[in-house]
Amino acid sequence: MPILSTWPESVRSAYRQQMAGDDPIMYAAMTLGMPVHFLTLESSLDFNDRGTSVLDVMRAAGFHDGVTTPVYSKPGDFAYFVAAFEEERPDLTPADLRRIKFLFSEYFYRLRELETVRMDTLSRRELQVLVAMVHDKSNTEIARLLGVSEHTVGTYVRRCFEKLNVHSRTQAVLRFVGAGTMKIPPLEP
Repeated sequence: MPILSTWPESVRSAYRQQMAGDDPIMYAAMTLGMPVHFLTLESSLDFNDRGTSVLDVMRAAGFHDGVTTPVYSKPGDFAYFVAAFEEERPDLTPADLRRIKFLFSEYFYRLRELETVRMDTLSRRELQVLVAMVHDKSNTEIARLLGVSEHTVGTYVRRCFEKLNVHSRTQAVLRFVGAGTMKIPPLEP
């Protein structure tokens, strides 16, 4: 499952470089099978220097607390979600944590429903355009990257929309990511 995030790039980059694959908060949530609250968990976990630096970057970006939870759509198909807060939230109750898990679970189930899309119906060029959209490139940037006109890119975008049965770039990206693509391919001309 790719990392989808609205966190600042500084936090995403620090996490990928320092903590991905070795995240004690994620392991605690996965082991417990339930949401965990950063404030109640952080003091009891042993963070190495890399983990501590990620938490420092997170706080520097304005996030001082959070909740993390695993969600499952079927056996072996799981994801890890985080909600971050700008202020400490000692007021979170077990009922609040269950509501957060429920919302994340609903999001994950909906994302998995999108798996029915067959990516093999896209041409090589349409797939290149879709990957560029995942990387948040404009039609002008895609045209420059692929060496084609903006009009041609627009045609490819419309074909992607038709084949994916969507009406916007955001829907196309979500449909692509939800189709089970484990790693977003790099941009290539």
